[in-house]
Amino acid sequence: MKAKLLLLFFIGLIFSCANDDETKIAGLDDFSGNYKLSSVTTNDTSLYCIFDTVIDERPVALEITSNGRFKLAVYLPNSNNNNTCTKTETLEGQITITGSFYGKPNGTVEYDNSEIIDHIFIEKSVNGVHNKLNIEKSDGSGTQYWYVRAD
Repeated sequence: MKAKLLLLFFIGLIFSCANDDETKIAGLDDFSGNYKLSSVTTNDTSLYCIFDTVIDERPVALEITSNGRFKLAVYLPNSNNNNTCTKTETLEGQITITGSFYGKPNGTVEYDNSEIIDHIFIEKSVNGVHNKLNIEKSDGSGTQYWYVRAD
């Protein structure tokens, strides 16, 4: 009888561990979708452009798939220095969510073919969908790109 109980205990333990395939991160809901650049904050504002159009008229600058892959349009100031922006390149890579702080998920942004890893912070979700996020450069510049959901 003891052997049967012990066997059932181990079988139950194995099944309980096998069903724990994915660790749930507190506050993490759907952050896949299209985002528009809302603002850029940095220690040196002369290096970055300022959007002078309303958010609805801005192009999509960040596309994130359901598995965390992304395409990111990089905008820099025009050389004529009139606070307008020009798309300079498109970067691709992988977003990995590693934790959360008070229900706000955070993680890393790893760019393909690069050793650069930036940080991502996602605002709390509304009805299971995250509408705002920011990417903070890891180069010590204090630069943060703020995005709002476009779809």
